[in-house]
Amino acid sequence: MTDRELKTLKDNLWHAADVLRSGAHLAANKYGQPILGLIFLRYADILFKQHKDEIDAEYTKRLGTRMEKTSKEIAVEKCGFFLPECAYYDFINDAPDTAEKADLVKKAMEAIERENPKMEGVLPKEVYAQLVPEEEPELLSNIVRIFKDIPENCTVDIFGEIYEYFLGNFALAEGKDGGTFYTPATVVRYMVEVLDPQPGERVLDLCAAPGGKSSQLAAALGGQGLLVSNEFVAARAEVLRSNLERMGVRVFNNAYTSEILNDKRRTHALFSPLAPMMDTAYITGDSPCPFDYPVVVKAAGGCGGRQVRLCGDETAYRAAIREFACQAVAQPLCDTPGRDLRVYMLGTECVQAMLRQSDSTDFRSNFGLHHCAQPVEIPPEARRVACAVAEELRSALIGVDFIYDHGRLLFNEAEDAVGTRMLYHYTRLDIVSLYMDYIAVQMGE
Repeated sequence: MTDRELKTLKDNLWHAADVLRSGAHLAANKYGQPILGLIFLRYADILFKQHKDEIDAEYTKRLGTRMEKTSKEIAVEKCGFFLPECAYYDFINDAPDTAEKADLVKKAMEAIERENPKMEGVLPKEVYAQLVPEEEPELLSNIVRIFKDIPENCTVDIFGEIYEYFLGNFALAEGKDGGTFYTPATVVRYMVEVLDPQPGERVLDLCAAPGGKSSQLAAALGGQGLLVSNEFVAARAEVLRSNLERMGVRVFNNAYTSEILNDKRRTHALFSPLAPMMDTAYITGDSPCPFDYPVVVKAAGGCGGRQVRLCGDETAYRAAIREFACQAVAQPLCDTPGRDLRVYMLGTECVQAMLRQSDSTDFRSNFGLHHCAQPVEIPPEARRVACAVAEELRSALIGVDFIYDHGRLLFNEAEDAVGTRMLYHYTRLDIVSLYMDYIAVQMGE
């Protein structure tokens, strides 16, 4: 697609959607979120279709072998997510032009989040009813048809351009009162030109996602210097990281590390051959409890101890599965709950070990849950395993966690980006300075 064709496509899509909006007398700040959600839905549909034959072929190849995997597992490996049939764009587009279409879109968004825990709580769901006003119930159907015009051979970059174009237009239409602040691409280019970063300098992009400013700043630095791109929303940070890597920018704490460590199933699959781990089962909606009670059930994409449940019976177990949208892992409860060891790694070097302990009856020991910690010597076995994990990931700053069970130190999981508050609370170690020094050494400064 040429630049002229892309500009025409963006203009036509925006004009058609905006005409429908004004005809239904909807304010821009009530229109943006559902429209951007539909653009995402169309993007997910096209990307999944582009990989569908490859997914099906891999599934057939593995079927009946020791390496058998579900279509969903293969889809996540191939395109990063799984799209359930109720979220196929044609399924929604072909449905009757009635008010029920809002419910179909809502259910599609819920299904995507349920099948892909990393998207949990991210997609718009309750906003589509406003696009089926009583006087024009077919409005949502007409909008869905507009985005059907996006070609099936669209690439990720083209969708990014369309999404950014709509995001910018909505922000300009809403103004400050809409609650969205957006820097148009032309302004970003101007900002970078005025800032005029030179190779070898250090630059901070404080609100970086999805990566427009950072990518231009990185280009200006020309591979020399340091760009710190900050984003506190995890889902947006994933997009930022991937966008920069696609540009060829070297990213410390790379996207591969994030994908592995933010999915407890993939963490276990990768590292269980390398290190002793607690018995772990991957569970779905109809999975029987794989161990004797009590068992620990964790959301596959959870972190910080907040999506972890101790289940003492079948009722609690089923409730946890429902809560985590059937994407979880289960483990037996270790014999020393409320106590674990975290080893901080910079590259393949062990920097510090911290013994974390619950100060209550909580079976979790996370410092972020107001428990305590203390610095300790790194046990030789923990050092060996932590170094093996870091070597496999080839990342920068991670935390490798161990639990104690029947006198054994077992690798439990690893974290990226790893929390560092307890280091500053209980030690004199300045991990951020060490991280910057590590990056400088890696870049040959």
